[in-house]
Amino acid sequence: MSRRVKRRSSSCSAVAQIPDYRKVLFEQHLVLLEAIYGQLRAHGMRLDTDWLASRVERLNDPRGDIEAILTRIAFVRTWTYVTHHRAWVKDATHWQARTREIEDNLSDALHQALVLRFVDRNKAFMDAHTGGESPTEPQAKARAERSPQFLPYGNEEPDTGSHPFASLQALKDRLTAKQPKATRLTLLERVVAKREALELLSDAQVVLRDTDPPTAVGALTPGADLLAPSVRLAPELPQDRQLQQELTQFSRQLVESYFGPLRAAGRGELGAPGRGLVYQLEQELGCVEARRAREQLSLLTPGERARLEELGVVFGERFIYLAPLQGQRALAHRRAWLSLVHKLPLVPPGAVRVASEGATEGALRQLGFPRLGAYFIRVDIYERLLRHLRALAQAAHPDGFPLPLEVCQWLGMPKQELPMLLQALGYTALDRKGKRWASGRTARRQRQRNRRSRQRSPNATDQPKTTRPNDSATGQGRQT
Repeated sequence: MSRRVKRRSSSCSAVAQIPDYRKVLFEQHLVLLEAIYGQLRAHGMRLDTDWLASRVERLNDPRGDIEAILTRIAFVRTWTYVTHHRAWVKDATHWQARTREIEDNLSDALHQALVLRFVDRNKAFMDAHTGGESPTEPQAKARAERSPQFLPYGNEEPDTGSHPFASLQALKDRLTAKQPKATRLTLLERVVAKREALELLSDAQVVLRDTDPPTAVGALTPGADLLAPSVRLAPELPQDRQLQQELTQFSRQLVESYFGPLRAAGRGELGAPGRGLVYQLEQELGCVEARRAREQLSLLTPGERARLEELGVVFGERFIYLAPLQGQRALAHRRAWLSLVHKLPLVPPGAVRVASEGATEGALRQLGFPRLGAYFIRVDIYERLLRHLRALAQAAHPDGFPLPLEVCQWLGMPKQELPMLLQALGYTALDRKGKRWASGRTARRQRQRNRRSRQRSPNATDQPKTTRPNDSATGQGRQT
């Protein structure tokens, strides 16, 4: 057995021994192990530094509830274990220190969350036993009523019904009165009975669309992962654990509606390459660069590829994306998930390209708008553009194709910007005015042919001049 095979065998055994600190389902932990081993095989039995950084740094987030923070701490410990395999990680000492630092930050956040939960429960207990007032409030109110500013002139006993601030006090009591339990139950009943009326907006707000305007009932908050956010109730609503559980269930079902079929196929029908591709689609919110999944694509069987296509996976020239996530409603959901950790631009209805507005290239690709030169174009339009230009180039070969003005209509862009877009895709103008275009390889071949043609048929101005013999020297006249 060669040294390389022995090394891969030992690495495979070591990956299988990575502990599951998260205590998740075995299938979920297996997907993580497959991703780690795939990275090791693809990069000479070392983890890619950018890939490791993206997985570790996303856990450095102290927001969310106690359960979300605990999940992140467990996940960080898994990566701490991985970084102790020095053969896998470049600069292992740095990554070990970084994971310890993140775990310390999360532990501090967990301590604060526990303190807040204890204080809230203690306050709720006191409110339940004192009617919402602290034990000293009745005495303070009685003392206030007997104070001189509440007594009319000439009276020695308080007359709370006639003092100048009585109406203001009554108004305050009405405004600060607790919402009756029946109202909370009514809202909970509406959510349970009309769960299909719940909607997640692009700004991560959860609303109930059974009224006009819709009723705000909650919002997403950062969780253990992009597709596992937490949910908090709207600030104006009283805390209701059952209502919060209903909204959390709605959030999970929404994620499952997009990725559930893929997950089910990964558990039963797909092999390791297919499961690895499903994992990448989940991590990138349904838009993966084809070059980053080259190994999985090469190992997919025709049956697995056909099955993934049935589930809505589109295998494009440069991207692999999930078709059900390209609709306007799905784009709003993707923006809601990503807005918890990234700054993102607003996406108008029907938009085919967006401006970055300070967003990172990776975040916009996860949103479904990969970069093309100076533009960020919706991935399905991006792939449609690639197919269209390739068909034009093949049909017009070798003379090139005219400037495709129809692309301007697809993307809503001026004609003057079209040449820059074609150049970003690798196409070259065959003339100075940019009227005829071809792929870079075709253009190079055309220039070589033109150069050889000029060498075979030089211009008259380039021919060497010939001298005629002198009549006096040769004794002959000019030939006619």
